[in-house]
Amino acid sequence: MIAKTDTERKVCNIVEDVLQVSGVQISDDFFEIGGDSLRATEFVAKSRKKLFKSKKLGLRFSKIQRFQML
Repeated sequence: MIAKTDTERKVCNIVEDVLQVSGVQISDDFFEIGGDSLRATEFVAKSRKKLFKSKKLGLRFSKIQRFQML
């Protein structure tokens, strides 16, 4: 699924940066495209810095291990 919002595009860009891959889509499984627990930590840290400076939002990994915005 292609990112539809600016925030979804930013999340995909952060994943691409963390995993050193290109063409990430919002529906991609973080772990199937090369992610692991250490990279997930890096993803959350970068997301907080770039996306949630003034917002009280968070991220979580669902049971199917796709990142979702809370």
